[in-house]
Amino acid sequence: MGSLLLAAFFVVTGLSADLTTLSGLGILSAVLLLVAAWVGKFAGAALAHRACGADWREAATVGVLLNCRGVTELVVLAMGREAGLIGDKLFTMLVLIALLTTVAVTPLARRLSGQAADTSHPQSLPAPRTEREPQPGSAAPPHER
Repeated sequence: MGSLLLAAFFVVTGLSADLTTLSGLGILSAVLLLVAAWVGKFAGAALAHRACGADWREAATVGVLLNCRGVTELVVLAMGREAGLIGDKLFTMLVLIALLTTVAVTPLARRLSGQAADTSHPQSLPAPRTEREPQPGSAAPPHER
């Protein structure tokens, strides 16, 4: 039920954004905001993760994953619009940014992680193995024989 309501919220908020308010300069502003928002969050997260010792691929994946703005930003934007704190043009730009960055996360993260684009069989991460668990098809460790 929650998934259905969440999807409905995305649709209602997305439909309440009026793209006709964005003219030539508005589109340029939206693109600049999108680039600044994405690059800023990506660079901050990726560089911080890299500084903690991760390799570049893992750091880039963290940067991409943290660019998912999703429902929290849409709720805040809807409340700000209702309260009269932001106008229709800025609301539309920010909703567009939230939706585009959220939609881009999955394909970018899959590409960085090396997963295939085939979504018919979702892959899950294998459970970590401890040293005491025997590998499938192998004999028990020498100390247990």
